[in-house]
Amino acid sequence: MKKILQKLTSSCKQILPGIILGVITTSAFTFNALGQDIQAPTVPTGLKATCVTGIGLVLTWNKSTDNKGVKEYEVFKGGVSAGLVNAHDSAVKIKNLSPSAPYSFTVLARDTAGNASAQTAPLAITTPSGTSVAAGWSTMDIGSGMLPGSANFANNIFSLAGSGDDMIAPTDQFRYVYKTNKIHGPFTIIAHITSRNPIPFVHNSVGDVWNYAGLTARETLLPNSKGVSVVQTPLHGISWIVTPGSDHQPMDTIARPIWLKLTRVNDTVFRFYSSRSGTVWTKVDTTILKGVGDMYVGLAECAADKTDITFAQFENVTADESTPPTAPTGLTKSNVTNTGVTLTWTASTDNVAVTEYDVFQGQGTTPVAQVLEGLVSVDISGLSAGTTYSFTVKAKDAAGNFSAPSLAVSVTTTGTATGTPTVIASSVQVYPNPTSGGVDVQVNEHSTISILDVNGKLLVKKIIEKGTTRVPLNLKSGLYYVRIVGENNSVSTSKLMVE
Repeated sequence: MKKILQKLTSSCKQILPGIILGVITTSAFTFNALGQDIQAPTVPTGLKATCVTGIGLVLTWNKSTDNKGVKEYEVFKGGVSAGLVNAHDSAVKIKNLSPSAPYSFTVLARDTAGNASAQTAPLAITTPSGTSVAAGWSTMDIGSGMLPGSANFANNIFSLAGSGDDMIAPTDQFRYVYKTNKIHGPFTIIAHITSRNPIPFVHNSVGDVWNYAGLTARETLLPNSKGVSVVQTPLHGISWIVTPGSDHQPMDTIARPIWLKLTRVNDTVFRFYSSRSGTVWTKVDTTILKGVGDMYVGLAECAADKTDITFAQFENVTADESTPPTAPTGLTKSNVTNTGVTLTWTASTDNVAVTEYDVFQGQGTTPVAQVLEGLVSVDISGLSAGTTYSFTVKAKDAAGNFSAPSLAVSVTTTGTATGTPTVIASSVQVYPNPTSGGVDVQVNEHSTISILDVNGKLLVKKIIEKGTTRVPLNLKSGLYYVRIVGENNSVSTSKLMVE
């Protein structure tokens, strides 16, 4: 018998050199003698936790590899299976944890033949209290009838867990982390959404694809308060919301991670921005919300399902900034004529955003021109021939902070002086501002009023007499420039907001 087996083995080695001790091996596959795959996947690597709150967190890891293909991952909590994750995914949300409690997590990979890798090294996590956020900030659930949310602040990172059906009235439910004190007047809040609720290959709930994470400002902490939000959802990307109401406008399909910015320009105008870098911003949209006073500003997470919990992590959060922009540089003159000049400068920078530039003549404190964000030149007219003027420029940000003035540039108009130099001054009144119809214009001399759009296109031109004149307007909502030139070439330039 021994000789027969030796002969068979020798024959097998010649015919099937891959058969050795009951295992078939080739360069691509490993099977047993019955042709069954017995090679386990590699162990998942990089196991970590994000969005850690008092009631849950998100686990992520690097995917395993396998000679035939990974079928699934199994997650263990305290050595006990906590569920299976599809091989397309490498993240899972863990719910129903307790605040201030220790936990240990591991993950293994399993292939299509049922071979399992070893488990990862344990990841130890102690959940926070769920109510502790940064100094000067508070947290609560907006609305009722949903699962309780949670929030935490550690290592300059805000983590939120939120429930709720929607952020649009009449269903206004979400987890809110907000500046404890209301902000008066213009403001800007910025945040980098670096980690979010995972989007499973097989969706388990509405919240998996519809949950909201973003920035919101509201007048009160009661449901359906007046407010505005800019949020990111897995399914529809970036949207903005106005409450109360149903204005919910999908604007951009950019996925996470993403920077978001919400700016209140004045009493009624709000702007929404997004960015990949946090330095170059794209304006998503502008909206008008009337009748709001001081506002709470902060971060929001809504599951879009009041029976579920979803998660988000926010970094680099700034709100109610008070740092002024840098002073404009390189102020130069060109196109000098008898009555005008073009001024050009290098753009200022700001830790949030520059919203306008104000141009001043001499020692004047009232700007002779206001230039919208993104523009760095302006045409000044109404000057006197053969006369020397001095101009400076200041930058202004959304919070109303002004930069120091630029270095002055001296301009001498061409031609021969004929009398007292023209003083460019804002000696008129235009009201109401904002307006939903016409405006009343009060001047102290016979004048011409021109209304231009932000690109400088002339829309309205009218001669008005000394005193108060009603100027009817039929303009779309938005920002416009009002320019008034008096009979003595005095010039007034201001901005007008039409609602």
